[in-house]
Amino acid sequence: MFDGVYRRLATICGVEHMGGIVKFNYLLAVAATVASTVCSHSIARSALSDETVQAANQMGIELFNAVEDRSKLGNKFVSPLSVNLALQMLYNGTEGTTKTEFENVLHLSGDRNATNAGNKAMIDLLNSYRATGALDHPFMSGKTLWALEHAAQHGTEAQKKEAEAVKQKAKDEPYGIIIANSFWADENFPVLPSFTKTLATFYSAEGFNRDFRDEKTASDINAWASKNTFGKIKEITDAKTVKTLDNATLNATYFKADWTFEFEKRSTQNLPFTYHEGGRAQKKDVSTMADAGHYALYDKDVSLRAIALPYGQSGDFEMVVILPKAVVPVAQLERMLTADKLRSIQKGLNIVRAPEKRVYTDLHLPKLKMETSLDKLADTLKDSLGMVEAFSDAGGNFSSLTPVGQMSLATAIQKTYLVVNEQGTVAAAVTMIGAVATSAPPQPIPFHVDHPYAFVIQHAKSGLVLFQGTINLPEGGEGA
Repeated sequence: MFDGVYRRLATICGVEHMGGIVKFNYLLAVAATVASTVCSHSIARSALSDETVQAANQMGIELFNAVEDRSKLGNKFVSPLSVNLALQMLYNGTEGTTKTEFENVLHLSGDRNATNAGNKAMIDLLNSYRATGALDHPFMSGKTLWALEHAAQHGTEAQKKEAEAVKQKAKDEPYGIIIANSFWADENFPVLPSFTKTLATFYSAEGFNRDFRDEKTASDINAWASKNTFGKIKEITDAKTVKTLDNATLNATYFKADWTFEFEKRSTQNLPFTYHEGGRAQKKDVSTMADAGHYALYDKDVSLRAIALPYGQSGDFEMVVILPKAVVPVAQLERMLTADKLRSIQKGLNIVRAPEKRVYTDLHLPKLKMETSLDKLADTLKDSLGMVEAFSDAGGNFSSLTPVGQMSLATAIQKTYLVVNEQGTVAAAVTMIGAVATSAPPQPIPFHVDHPYAFVIQHAKSGLVLFQGTINLPEGGEGA
């Protein structure tokens, strides 16, 4: 925004960043990961246990590589964290071999208390950047803040008008993160209070009791998803699906941040991008952003390079773009990007992130806008990751969730939204896992007061009787 008014000279951890037009061709970016930096002003990583992070990332890479859903152009965009948190909540309801399967898929130790504590710390950390609509959010760039202040004090009428539009957008589409969880149960499906208490305590999950046969329930679920993604994911389910379920577990994850160093719109141009289609490499011009500055650049791997692009004023979060040194099909790139490889890249970036080791880099990065739907998520979790029992027709052991005991995860879906442009990134995902009881709910023991009876009114603890009676034929009920 305000092109020509201000070209920011700034520092991250003391290193200058300069603007400019660049020359090299960007070939392929398949993975964009949000990670905390280790600059002195960042939130300490000790706030999160390494075990929690590594387990989530291990499961995330395995999930990402197993997902078959792609856009029409062959792209894939997933929020592994969103799927992970939905499954972590359900994990608290499992027992027996079902619990073991969840632990294997989620790479958990089996200590449920430690797992929940680690997840709570993670959620609390992420939500400390909660999107509130505030204009001083650390995810807003210094350039945007400066432009708003300049417009207020010295701007032309046009600049003031544009500044007001920016402020309104920051309210409608706030900067920051949302991690929201909820558990929805049909009004006739019994849920153990201990389960909902655990979800509220460790996952800040909202609980909803609804009539799943009522079409309004699906509308309420979709409204919850839309609210927690600021309208980016407006619909995650429909009334036909909800009517077949007994409960649903949902996570919504939202992220919006400016680049620390925004790209200049005037530098964006159509440039050739090499891709694969029909087994052959082809080229197509795509809208590509350009910039030059000091970045953490990792180039020690024999097959991959990586660059860290920080967000906001603090740089506490970043996009890591991973580029193969040779032009390879995207499926091959995905196989190259194992969990161990990702850890190696992250460690390498940590070393070169120090101010004196950052490299003045010519950068081209394509703009992106995409919406995806993981319609085969249930098959992926069952067939590829090994969560067989929970997704079987017979169901798994969820006796810590419901007195019904057996329950089958009948549906799993994730919808995502992504925009990457000159100003920054907006990403959102909603994951829903729906379940049905596979054994009949426990039948209430009949106690029908339909013949003469006796009663007492007493002090429950001591048994002291205050009143006593027998009824042959109830009377006066109409006026009671």
